[in-house]
Amino acid sequence: MCKEFKIILAFAVVGIAMLACMPIPTPVPTAEPTPVPTDEPTLTPVPTLTSTPVPTDLPDPTATFTPIPTSTPTATPTFTPVPTLFGEAGVVHAVLFYSPSCPHCHVVMTEVLPPLKQTYSDQLQIAEIDVSTSEGSDLYFAAVDCFDIPSERQGVPTMIVGYEILVGSREIPERLPDLIEQGLDGGGVGWPAIPGFEPPPAE
Repeated sequence: MCKEFKIILAFAVVGIAMLACMPIPTPVPTAEPTPVPTDEPTLTPVPTLTSTPVPTDLPDPTATFTPIPTSTPTATPTFTPVPTLFGEAGVVHAVLFYSPSCPHCHVVMTEVLPPLKQTYSDQLQIAEIDVSTSEGSDLYFAAVDCFDIPSERQGVPTMIVGYEILVGSREIPERLPDLIEQGLDGGGVGWPAIPGFEPPPAE
């Protein structure tokens, strides 16, 4: 029994000696994460595009007439707004309101009316009234009141044939030829009775 105890003791001593000779592992330090500065942006902002406002005072490319400011005329006519007609029989009479600075008026007066005047000769008489003058402006606004022309159609060129109101460089050439034919078939169309308007002498 004593011999067995010695053997066990010897093994225990050898085990302890082996444990004493084994190296103790050194712990590997873990790397600390580098903090991200909070005062630096983490992305590049995309600049927002600022749209350029579209001006609203540009001329309308689709317009066919030049508006006339609705200022009060120098003389306000007083009359009953019921147009009456007078003039020579067998002749179509018309009044054209225009402005020398109006490009649409220029088209009507140089391209639309000359062929019609040549075709109908003495059967067509047109009185041309310049609205840039005080007298012409007064006559225009008298016609506006007399024929109850709405504000959205107030401008030049404006042509009055009988009771028909034609406005613009598109409407005048589109409708005027038919109105002339209808007027001649009916025996003529007199001058529109615009207050203050004096028809020119017959040519």
